[in-house]
Amino acid sequence: MSEPEAPEAPEAPKKKSFDSSAADGEAKRTMTWIKRLLIGGGSLGTLMGVGLGLIFGVHKLPSGSMWPTLPYGERLFTSRLARQPFRGVVLVFHHPEQRAQLFAKRVIGLEGDVVSTSGGELSINGWKVPRCQVGRASYADRDMGGESGTHEGTLFVEWLGLATYLVFEEKGAFVVVGEWKVAPGEYFVLGDNRNNSHDSRTWFGGKGGGVPLADTQGRVVGHESAEIPKGAQDLAPALASCLAKRPPQTDPPPPR
Repeated sequence: MSEPEAPEAPEAPKKKSFDSSAADGEAKRTMTWIKRLLIGGGSLGTLMGVGLGLIFGVHKLPSGSMWPTLPYGERLFTSRLARQPFRGVVLVFHHPEQRAQLFAKRVIGLEGDVVSTSGGELSINGWKVPRCQVGRASYADRDMGGESGTHEGTLFVEWLGLATYLVFEEKGAFVVVGEWKVAPGEYFVLGDNRNNSHDSRTWFGGKGGGVPLADTQGRVVGHESAEIPKGAQDLAPALASCLAKRPPQTDPPPPR
């Protein structure tokens, strides 16, 4: 009498991968719903507006330091409930030196991390943040609220934590080189327009420094994916090629 065949082992559940484009689309649909409600909702819209004001903040971007991710002058929605800094997210916070001003920057390092920049490359605890070159791009000063002049450079995709985003490096611009250790209770931020951003690398008289956790106003929503900026649509195939090369490791090692 033959032995019964052993039942096949059930397949292990497939690990879900992070889809930043899906998260970005969901955030944009939510923001569209909120706008429609506030504009055409009558008394209900007014009541909902009061409640939503406790959850969401609205800020206007005063500079081009976050181009190409955040266009100059755009109104940003922030979630007041999402203030925890994670590497790769964009937060709105009080400027450490001029608290009356609100800034929007990308979180790069957390407390204890050692952040360094050299030759355009970004490292955290000795680990190079992975990137992929997309191609040449440019923007005009008049598009950023300035006078005449054009900035030419290169777009790169960077991966950090769960975030996938674009950064711009201007050709021939001054590059800040250095190493900074993030203090306890703070986080380190950079602008995506790397050569045209006043951020953690240059604050406090050029010594650099972080943002205190208590100064965070909220996380920017609706800009969670890498998108080609206006006027650079010819780079779409190159961007798609880069996005298909997402590396397996997007988190740095813990600080020593």
